[in-house]
Amino acid sequence: MKKSIFLAIILSLVVVLSYAVNSEAQEAKGPTANQPVAADAQEAYGEVVSIDTTAGAITITEYDYEKDEDVNRSYNVDKAATYENVKSLSEVKVGDWVALTLKPQKGGTPTATSVYVERYDVGEEAAPAAPAAPMAPAAPAMPT
Repeated sequence: MKKSIFLAIILSLVVVLSYAVNSEAQEAKGPTANQPVAADAQEAYGEVVSIDTTAGAITITEYDYEKDEDVNRSYNVDKAATYENVKSLSEVKVGDWVALTLKPQKGGTPTATSVYVERYDVGEEAAPAAPAAPMAPAAPAMPT
C-alpha cells in the first residue's frame, strides 16, 4: 500500500514537472502563429501636420517623453501599408489623429506599415450644444 502511494506521488511529480518544462520551452520560442508580434515594431500616435502623398510621407505632432514636449516627426509610409478607417494615404487629412505601426530602418526614417485614423460615426462627434431655453420667472415665495 505504501509503495503504491509513493509511486503515485512520484508519477504525479513527473507529470507536473514535464508540463512546467514544456510550458517554459513554449515561452522561450516566442509568439505563436496566433500572436504575430514583430520584435522591432514601434508605434507613434499624434495629430497629422502634413502629408506628402507623392513621396509617401506623413508628419505628425507627437509627445516626446524624454524631452517632455510635443515634437513634429516625419515617417515614410510603406506602399503596402494597411489602413483602418481610410482607404489610402490620400484620404488622411491634416488635423486627423493617427496611430502608426512603424518598422525601423537602418540609419533612416522609420516606415509606417499600418495607419489607423481615428474617425467617429455620424452622431458620435461632439456637436455644439444648443442654447438653453429661457427659464420662466420663479413664482414669489409664499409667506409662512
